[in-house]
Amino acid sequence: MSNDPGEHRTEPQPEAAPPEGDPGADDPSGVAGPRRRVDLVGLSMAAATVVMLCGAAWLRFGPAPADKIEVGSTFPPLRLLDLETEEARLLLGQRGRVLWVVFWSAGSPSGADLLKGLEPAWGRLRAHRGFTLAAAAVESDRPELVRRAVAASHASLPVYLAGPEARRRFSAGDADPPIHMLIDADGHIAVLSRGADRETIQQMAARAEGWLRQIDPLGNTRFAASHP
Repeated sequence: MSNDPGEHRTEPQPEAAPPEGDPGADDPSGVAGPRRRVDLVGLSMAAATVVMLCGAAWLRFGPAPADKIEVGSTFPPLRLLDLETEEARLLLGQRGRVLWVVFWSAGSPSGADLLKGLEPAWGRLRAHRGFTLAAAAVESDRPELVRRAVAASHASLPVYLAGPEARRRFSAGDADPPIHMLIDADGHIAVLSRGADRETIQQMAARAEGWLRQIDPLGNTRFAASHP
């Protein structure tokens, strides 16, 4: 130590330790902790936004939910493909018309039985202007199989292909045994049935014919006059 009375010397003081829990203790800048928290909050918000956008896109563009298919409900629009051209056709329940839709499988024995049993019913009902029959095969990815089944049965009735969306919306599944839907003149599902047996088909045909006679009493008369 100097003896000079005018000289003052300050002893170096030890650096204070950072307080416990200081977010900048491990980072000389002292900002790593807050920045990390901000980044985490931003990432969480971004993730939530992505989830919301994905959910909205799914609701808008994802598969439509299965329709309510039960007796008394309104028949929803049914999109089928023409067997020969594979062009789309939309079937609707319409006032003043009777619609008979059958989902069937060309790859099952019940499919052949169905076509054989439906042909006579189609021959009787086709004369009515207010009647539509659609035999919708579920093998939309195998149209050749469906064509062979129709050719083997010598059926003349209208046959279509039901795509995956139609099968899902109408809960058609593998359609074995076939699923029948009879839509009345008010556009409501009036009869639901399953089977390829003669009794099931005759019951459906009789119900449809009863309605058609009320709507179009001269239907069979016109048919008889034009086909002596």
